[in-house]
Amino acid sequence: MTRLRRLDVKSLLLSSDGVAIGIVGLVAISGSFNGEQGERFLLFVAGVGLVLLGVMIVMRWNLGAVRTAMIGLTAGYFATAVAEFQVATDPCDIGATLDRCANDVVKGAPWVVYQAPLILAILTFILIVLSPKDSS
Repeated sequence: MTRLRRLDVKSLLLSSDGVAIGIVGLVAISGSFNGEQGERFLLFVAGVGLVLLGVMIVMRWNLGAVRTAMIGLTAGYFATAVAEFQVATDPCDIGATLDRCANDVVKGAPWVVYQAPLILAILTFILIVLSPKDSS
């Protein structure tokens, strides 16, 4: 009886992970409407991909492929976030002169760029931990 209950909880948690990934995808899609600097299309495509991956998790379709896609997506997102962080920390680093940036104060919160990839990494970890062993 406890094994059956454990399987039910594990299944529920895995479905919840899929729903959370779908919600992150919907957030990306909604963010694509206000995107700047060419990120609208990329956010939209990534959002649709996340929604579809979330559906695949909930329906238990090819979880091995979903794991691989989530790992690749998260790694790519971290790489992009590192580049964004580099730009966000000091905008005067890129082709600047001392005269132009002498009084510039770095604005904003550059660590914010790591929030989305960190959320995806956590959801990917949950997916890996909860996936059935026979889905590889």
